[in-house]
Amino acid sequence: MYYYFTLCSMNRSHFLITAFVSYCTCIQAQFTAIPDENFELALIAMGVDTGDPDGQVLTEDLADIDDLNVNDAGISDLTGLAGFVALERLHCADNELDNIDLTVLPLLYYLHCNDNNLTSLDLSMNPLMRTILCTGNELEAIDTDNLPVLRQFACGDNNISELDVSNNLELDGLYCQGNSLTELDLIANSVLESLRCNDNALIQLDLSACPELETFSCSNNFLTCLNLNTGMPSELEYDDEKFQAMGNPELACVEVYNPEWGATNLSPFFDGGVSFSNFCDNACSSQSSGIQTVIPEHRTLVKVMDYLGREVPVSFNKPLIYLFDDGTVERVFLWN
Repeated sequence: MYYYFTLCSMNRSHFLITAFVSYCTCIQAQFTAIPDENFELALIAMGVDTGDPDGQVLTEDLADIDDLNVNDAGISDLTGLAGFVALERLHCADNELDNIDLTVLPLLYYLHCNDNNLTSLDLSMNPLMRTILCTGNELEAIDTDNLPVLRQFACGDNNISELDVSNNLELDGLYCQGNSLTELDLIANSVLESLRCNDNALIQLDLSACPELETFSCSNNFLTCLNLNTGMPSELEYDDEKFQAMGNPELACVEVYNPEWGATNLSPFFDGGVSFSNFCDNACSSQSSGIQTVIPEHRTLVKVMDYLGREVPVSFNKPLIYLFDDGTVERVFLWN
């Protein structure tokens, strides 16, 4: 510092001052290493970097970026993500990635990394994550326990044999088709609207806790029992884009709220010979799983309320009041 003030006070030559300023600038400037040339070329194309690839980018040029799209860029290494301190959305699909360090991105809430070579995803430092699209990789497991606000989760066409979404209470879309799942517990996922679990090895599937379900595919599994009885009458008009259940030849009985409605509306989407009942007496049936409600067919449930009289969805482990169209009222407790 003394030398600096000496230079200024003595008003040395312009050459020396220029050299000193350049020296200070070099000392102060910080760079983030970007070893993958294709990654840096993508940043150059976006105007984040300039010139020819040199393996580094000014860190200050990365600091304010909240949305990064490097899809289909031939990238095999995303080293340098730590410089994107404000990043919230990352699109890196259709590359050659076998690893992504997401622990350096605590603000990330959207991840699109379909069609890479990923064998693992560490999401332990991403509690804000709401959307994960990781279809078409080589994942054998994925832990979402630390993602309380996860809503959309697409992990299809991987090698996943176990999937626990019991902590993802806001999950409304789950797409886990084309894996090696033998079981799938959705008791905690009461707001689930869309489920695709086709092309797995599922033996039984209980969806009685998912009254909001609108789109469903369970084709090509080994199902021997399926429970679609949410305790509420369905008003949906299913078609082959919303409902697919073919390819489960061992499935004989499907549990539904209204067997007549099921036979009329769902039969075309199942293999021949499937029957519909409000109690199938198998491992998936409501009484087997502890749901103490079988509603007579001559009545229609019109409203579910809590003990304060507020209308609520069907849920577990709390007392409910069922109001029927004939004016009768019943107290119900669904436990699991």
